Amino acid sequence: MLRPLDIHPNAADDIRDIKAGDPSSAAKIMTLIQELKNDEELQEKLLEHHTTAQNDTIDIMQVVSQRENNLGRIKFIDLPHPVAKYRIFYAFNPISQYNNRQSFSIMAVTIRSDDTYEPSNEIIQRINKAIREGL
Repeated sequence: MLRPLDIHPNAADDIRDIKAGDPSSAAKIMTLIQELKNDEELQEKLLEHHTTAQNDTIDIMQVVSQRENNLGRIKFIDLPHPVAKYRIFYAFNPISQYNNRQSFSIMAVTIRSDDTYEPSNEIIQRINKAIREGL
């Protein structure tokens, strides 16, 4: 089942910022997001705990410290390209009393840091706030 995928305004700002300084990486990120919107098999991989996709060029993993928010991340791997330093965070939105259809939301795109996945990380806090506010 192909699910809707949207880009949260904060993530759109992230991508605009990346495009200003690294247009090649921004283009690769947007290409992947477009593929995620249109590829059911790739979307299914977003629901797995940890996997690779696209001929092992991306790594997909649920963020364990953020499991209650259905948060995952995508990173580019084995690429001699600057895009490999970026992480794409997404939320899976299950069916609920407020949401009658499963969907995904791209929540942030950021450069990896030592504390990228920690609850105290500024980006993780920003994502959690957006999720609490209903995306």
